Amino acid sequence: MRRFSLSSRRGQANSSINRSHGPHFARQTSANVSIIPHDIRFAYIQPHVAGTPAGARQSRRCELVVVRSSNGVSHTSTAAPAAAATSAQLSSSSSSNPSSEAQQREWEEEIEETLKLVRLLPPTVRGVLENHSRLFELLEVVMDLGRPPLARFPGHDERLSEESVTQEDLDYATQQVGEFGGDNRAGIDATLHRISCMRNRSGRIVGLTCRVGRAIHGSAALVADLIAGGASVLFMGRPGVGKTTAIRELSRMLADDLSRRVVIVDTSNEIGGDGDVPHTGIGRARRMQVPDPEQQHRVMIEAVENHMPQVVVIDEIGTEAECQAARTIAQRGVQLVATAHGNELQNLIKNPALADLIGGIQSVTLGDDEAKRRGVQKSILERAAPPTFDVAVEMLERHKWQVYADVAAAVDALLAGHPPGGQMRERAADGSILKFSYSSTTNGADAAAKRGSSSNKERVLPLLQRPGNNGGSSVVDVDAAVAGGGFMRPSLFSEQQQQQEEGG
Repeated sequence: MRRFSLSSRRGQANSSINRSHGPHFARQTSANVSIIPHDIRFAYIQPHVAGTPAGARQSRRCELVVVRSSNGVSHTSTAAPAAAATSAQLSSSSSSNPSSEAQQREWEEEIEETLKLVRLLPPTVRGVLENHSRLFELLEVVMDLGRPPLARFPGHDERLSEESVTQEDLDYATQQVGEFGGDNRAGIDATLHRISCMRNRSGRIVGLTCRVGRAIHGSAALVADLIAGGASVLFMGRPGVGKTTAIRELSRMLADDLSRRVVIVDTSNEIGGDGDVPHTGIGRARRMQVPDPEQQHRVMIEAVENHMPQVVVIDEIGTEAECQAARTIAQRGVQLVATAHGNELQNLIKNPALADLIGGIQSVTLGDDEAKRRGVQKSILERAAPPTFDVAVEMLERHKWQVYADVAAAVDALLAGHPPGGQMRERAADGSILKFSYSSTTNGADAAAKRGSSSNKERVLPLLQRPGNNGGSSVVDVDAAVAGGGFMRPSLFSEQQQQQEEGG
């Protein structure tokens, strides 16, 4: 077993790591560990003393537990020595369980892959990160000429050194990575890490952003049912929210679990990793590299014409030519999975270059009678064609997505000035998936007549209390009963509150 040097608030220890996943382990350790919501990963640290027999080491180990969650929160605690028997039982059950051993190997591989990025950094920066207690949560390292290097973790940035980055430090790092492409991005062979550079006016590199790439199994479970049904899905969200991670996992799921022919158009080698051999995170999916980012639309068409895929996966659709290529692919009956530059559906409507993804927008002049019947102005905006994608997903957080299962209806509602509806999907702490449905009111005049000014009233949901335990992997469908612009679950509001809402 590999040993990694990790540090805690009480000091540093050369430790061997056992990793366990999921709600079962969470329930067993709930007496000693503060459980953190969402996808919880645990690293159980057992101090190693050179020359000490295994049995003696087991009885002497301190109960340091590191709780890791993919929402970027971590917690450490030390249990009392009396808990050693429980910990020994967990450790032995983990070693005898093949799935636990696989999870342990996955954890070790993830740490080792993160260290590949750390090793390209200058020695002073590398030494700090190698012994950092939150190495497994590292998002990226930023090095700008003349400024101290920064490590970015979920929720905060941390200065790694008081000394400023020199040109020699930048040259040291760039010499150990692949060649920078036309998009000023490079990678590390056989990893998912991305190194992006900033240049001055003469082309010299003056800054580096070293982003950690991770393949996280289960990160796309919130839309697994839609993908399995053959829907084309478009992901939107702010940078760093996990769009590329999601489509990488969907590529693996489609190729391995659903046995479909998947071709990835990987412009920056972010999905399949750097090098000629794709990363194992994409499974059996095939990967086409793009020599020039400006030629991505040509490679998209080539993928369909030459390799007969059932699914085409594309990262970062950002130009009109790429939108037209995506429409051509969809019209040939190929399932599409892609990301786009935009934070929400409204951004695509207002972006002329990307509006074709959701059907395009055109101005229409109505006759007097039609405008009066609709209760709108004579000049309105309407969707020009069917959307390229069946489903649109706004990634609000890593475990909280707004899903529009009918993009056409959502766009029509937005253009009419009404809520787009959709469904909020969220992963609960026990791994189950919660679904909350919203209404899309397209007949605004009728809704206003029925409910008056309360049709636009926002409703705030109380915190959900999940009764019992569902085993951690079940999907809990709590679709709301739609009621005039809001949504309602019978267990969330009292009858008196509901009567007040309806009467208001």
